[in-house]
Amino acid sequence: MRASKLIVTPAAPSTDPNNPTTAQVLSQSEKSYGSQTQYFNDLINTISQFTVYAPSNNNIKLVQLQAFSTSVTTLNNAVAQKLQPLKTARATRTATYIDLKDRVQRIKQYVKSQYGLKSNEYSLIKGIKV
Repeated sequence: MRASKLIVTPAAPSTDPNNPTTAQVLSQSEKSYGSQTQYFNDLINTISQFTVYAPSNNNIKLVQLQAFSTSVTTLNNAVAQKLQPLKTARATRTATYIDLKDRVQRIKQYVKSQYGLKSNEYSLIKGIKV
């Protein structure tokens, strides 16, 4: 049990669609897939240095491991290429909805100032939330 609350401050990813040069923070799952692939490649490199490595199981022979590593790396790269446009689209969508919310608030304030707090016009739109 802790006497105080543990405070974790994650690094905030950039959500600015107009500035793609800002550093993007990778999620834990992205790091784990990339690191697992790297660890597997390191294992294959280590095994290839053993001269007496000759397993009877075909699935763990060096040629099969290298082929599997190539396919995993290819799939990992394909996901990484599709992930960047997804992140960009999400950032753009978030920015657009923030702008939409601001516009709705401005319209409500305008109607409130133009027609008054107890007017029919303001009562029609005062409950709109975005």
